[in-house]
Amino acid sequence: MFVTTPDASSADRDALTERVEQSGAEVTGELQLTEAFTDPGQSDQLREVVTRLQPSGAEFPTAGDPGTLAGALVGSTLLLDGENARPQASRAERAAALSGLADSGFVNQSENVQPAQLAIVLTGGKEAGDGAGNKAATISRFAAQLDRTGAGTVLAGQSSSAEGSGAVGVARADTATSSILSTVDNVDTHSGRVAAVLALREQLEGDAGRYGTAGNAEGPAPGVNPEEGR
Repeated sequence: MFVTTPDASSADRDALTERVEQSGAEVTGELQLTEAFTDPGQSDQLREVVTRLQPSGAEFPTAGDPGTLAGALVGSTLLLDGENARPQASRAERAAALSGLADSGFVNQSENVQPAQLAIVLTGGKEAGDGAGNKAATISRFAAQLDRTGAGTVLAGQSSSAEGSGAVGVARADTATSSILSTVDNVDTHSGRVAAVLALREQLEGDAGRYGTAGNAEGPAPGVNPEEGR
């Protein structure tokens, strides 16, 4: 499953989709976040909407930030259980969550999105303008909670996403997040897309890493040390 931010490149998404399918996996759908999702001025509304849509039986984290709570909602409705690969919510709860987020303007209306085992959160570069750091943090925390809720998540973006005001950079700066969430900072390249697919497998095996070409990456791809990637 893909979750795309407003600045994510459709070319990156299409190329990565092709790479995922070539690996033998199936893309079950795409959830498109809107500008409102990361707007600091609408964070209270996002928090209220997400809390209202919480499926019965789902346990949301006590952290009150909207990115984490939204990750819990999307994860519990669109990701399979990481332990038994079964749906975590009913079809009605999934439909209510998607329509509720869309009606509130936080996601674009999505059709035929089915629960998936793994997720790729695809972003563009670094955030800009007022509240750039907060916007990047919202995406980073969202991706991290998706990871905790399902079997694994990869956060992937272009090179500037690894900077301090980019979602990948924020994720890598937080040791609690980088210890569970795999990140890729060059998804607009062939090698970056390969790294993203390998990182999905890594997530499924319970591991995580930081991949790409930025200074805060640990290597080009899972299983490849920095010297080999040069």
